[in-house]
Amino acid sequence: NWEPTERCVLTYLFDDGKVLLIEKKRGMGTGYINAPGGHIELEETKKEAAIRETKEETGLDVSDLEEMGTLYFQFKDGIRMLGYVFFAHSYSGTMIEECEETKPFWCEVSKLDYSRMWEDDILWLPLALDGRKFEGYFLFDGNKLLDSKVVVVEEDE
Repeated sequence: NWEPTERCVLTYLFDDGKVLLIEKKRGMGTGYINAPGGHIELEETKKEAAIRETKEETGLDVSDLEEMGTLYFQFKDGIRMLGYVFFAHSYSGTMIEECEETKPFWCEVSKLDYSRMWEDDILWLPLALDGRKFEGYFLFDGNKLLDSKVVVVEEDE
């Protein structure tokens, strides 16, 4: 009977062996590195939110999004967050240097620094980077991961 209190998206944009990431400057996850993303507004789809949030946080317009996974976060303070992970390989526009909330930057995929990310990322992001779709279930107390389960989702043939 788990129902989310919040719904959000993350969008990983790839170009020539690099991935676009952001350094979070305020809000949940301040100081962490993550993909561009944020909350899904009531009137938009998850894909529309992924496109909007990427534009707001990086200045880039992404297209041809592929949904790679679903994240279920339960926080001990009562927040229940449902997240959708997208991958994109097409974009246009000019990247901004930073905004109030984030500072975007390109990173070699082979040099991802999981020590600067949320603790759960290392449990599912490598699967997604390997082209495998997934579902992840996580229990957090603040920023501390207490329990997790990640399953690979086999696509119907």
